[in-house]
Amino acid sequence: MLISVSAKAELKPARARLLLHGSHEINDTYSLKGDFIPSGNLLAKGQLCPMGYMILGIQPLKWLNVAPSLGFNFGSNELILDTRLQLDVGPTYFWGLVDAQPASWDAYWFAQLDIKAMKWFHVGLEEESWGNYKHGKYSHGAGPNMLFRFGTAGIDLAMHRRYYDADGAFGTEFLARFHVFLPDSK
Repeated sequence: MLISVSAKAELKPARARLLLHGSHEINDTYSLKGDFIPSGNLLAKGQLCPMGYMILGIQPLKWLNVAPSLGFNFGSNELILDTRLQLDVGPTYFWGLVDAQPASWDAYWFAQLDIKAMKWFHVGLEEESWGNYKHGKYSHGAGPNMLFRFGTAGIDLAMHRRYYDADGAFGTEFLARFHVFLPDSK
């Protein structure tokens, strides 16, 4: 008996994001940070939706950073409640965050686990999801990534296998994140 299985490999539109990061170390335990994201996807026409975050970095241990933050979504005119976690142990690096917009019940979460193969090159896996708690519709994506870090600049390249609740379909997407790390003003 011969069983045939076919899979529809649909390619979703690519996404690109620019992130500006600022930081000021107060002491060994606390820092003030700020992130500005001009748009969730620079490739989407007519969807300029800036977001900004004020972040309190708390580093109780050398390898652990917990960062509660407040953000604002300028596109939807909404407050964002955000929590971030960073673990940096030897060659292993984990970074994750959870965003919630209480007014609309929109949510976003992201997790990234990487191995620092070289100071300037990391490779690993990530998961990125967004959706709405009120309506119960989400999009979940996960896949491999590569991170390149060069002092005040960086680029992340990722490929996600993504599921969309809205149409019940899977697709593959490519994502590039461009980072600018502003120098500490200290």
